[in-house]
Amino acid sequence: MSDSLDREGPIPESTRIVRGIRAKYAKNGKIDKAAFLPRTNGKDDNGLSLSEPKNDNAEQLRVRMRREPDDRFCILTAAEVSSVARL
Repeated sequence: MSDSLDREGPIPESTRIVRGIRAKYAKNGKIDKAAFLPRTNGKDDNGLSLSEPKNDNAEQLRVRMRREPDDRFCILTAAEVSSVARL
């Protein structure tokens, strides 16, 4: 994919991004908002953890994003995320 999230400058609104979701937050085709909130007393980094999907299938994403076998993924566009901070 030519649109890389590693580049400088604003991320185009059409850029596809993926978020790993714990299975308990994905039920009946809907995602609980808790999947996007920082964990209480967790060691979350600042910002929302996202990745560029590239051409990965679900199993490749699980390996690359270090997700559990029953976890799910949601694909968003940059426009759907209220803000993406550059670290």
